[in-house]
Amino acid sequence: MPPLTLRPSGETRRARVEALRRGIQQMESPELDHPVLPTLPALEGLFPGGGLRRGMVYQLAEGRSLLWSLLAGPSQAGHWIGIVGMGNLGLHAAADAGVDLDRLVLVPHPGAAWFDATATLADALDLVVMMPRGPLPSPAARDRLQGRLRERGGTLLVRGQWPGAEGQLSIHTRHWEGLGHGHGILSQQQLTLAHQHRREPRPRLVDISLSAQGIERIHRAPVHALDTTSAAPAATAHRVERVAG
Repeated sequence: MPPLTLRPSGETRRARVEALRRGIQQMESPELDHPVLPTLPALEGLFPGGGLRRGMVYQLAEGRSLLWSLLAGPSQAGHWIGIVGMGNLGLHAAADAGVDLDRLVLVPHPGAAWFDATATLADALDLVVMMPRGPLPSPAARDRLQGRLRERGGTLLVRGQWPGAEGQLSIHTRHWEGLGHGHGILSQQQLTLAHQHRREPRPRLVDISLSAQGIERIHRAPVHALDTTSAAPAATAHRVERVAG
């Protein structure tokens, strides 16, 4: 089943979103006893509580790989996700990363109503991703949205700036594998994801591998020399553990 895409405007859009909200509320209610949304095990180290905090707003840097990594865990756990103002998403890559497309609600072209669309979806869904399509609304409007997020236990990811955000999520480093000497096929990415939490002086970093087989955690640990007579230099051991796909 493809993700639900909301294209109509005006009263038709509001009616469909309201119907969606009622339907989702019948299927699930906010699990406010759980302070964070579930994430893939590979990403738990990014967050102080092991996942995206409910009721909070995070700034999200460019990078579809980063986006799909963050959405895979909540969607697999059965949470609905809205994406506002982002077209040409490349949903095949999202599915490869483990995102459940049946749990996506897309509003790719909201026009000037991008903030209203975001606020409406935030009233119905557990996680909303939004790319601003103009200046941010007034502080009072932002405060009302964040108050509603805290009340419902929802989370908002903003592609861009958001004053007072809980943290900033980005790709620290990226490396592609699969190409040989001028030939081959790109088979996977090795990414270091970063989360600069507003209450921590240094960013949290995790290493993952992203491919058509899913997202894998990369463990790095020093290799200690067992034989001091060996000429082999100390290196870094890499162990990859499959966690999704």
